[in-house]
Amino acid sequence: MIYEYFADLSFEIHLPFLLEHQELYDKNELSFLYDLLGLSKLRKYDESAIEILQNAKSLAVILNIPGWLELIDYHLIISYLRFMQPAKALMLFDECGHDFQEAGAHRRILDLCFSQARCLGM
Repeated sequence: MIYEYFADLSFEIHLPFLLEHQELYDKNELSFLYDLLGLSKLRKYDESAIEILQNAKSLAVILNIPGWLELIDYHLIISYLRFMQPAKALMLFDECGHDFQEAGAHRRILDLCFSQARCLGM
C-alpha cells in the first residue's frame, strides 16, 4: 500500500536527496528508501534498479525484519526478468515463495508463480 501511495508522487524525485544524507537515517529507513528508489528506476526501465535493490537487500539482511527481505527479493526477481537475467532470478523463487506462503500473501504468490513460469520460458 505504501508503494502504491508513492508510485506517482514527486516523492521519488526527492529520494536521491534523502539518500545523500544517509547519516540521518537508520538502516531500516535506508533499506526502505533504497527499495523505493529501486522500484522507481525499475518503472523507468533503468538497469541501475538491480544495484539499488541489492543495496536494499544487503541492509535487509542485517535488519532481519520478517517479510522484508522476501519483498525485496520479489522486487529483484521482477528486475532480473525485466532486464533478461533469468538465471539470477531463478535462485530467489523458492525462498521467496515459502515466506510468502507463511505470510499468507496469496496475490504475491500468484504473481511469483507467473514470474517463475516466465523465467523458465526464457
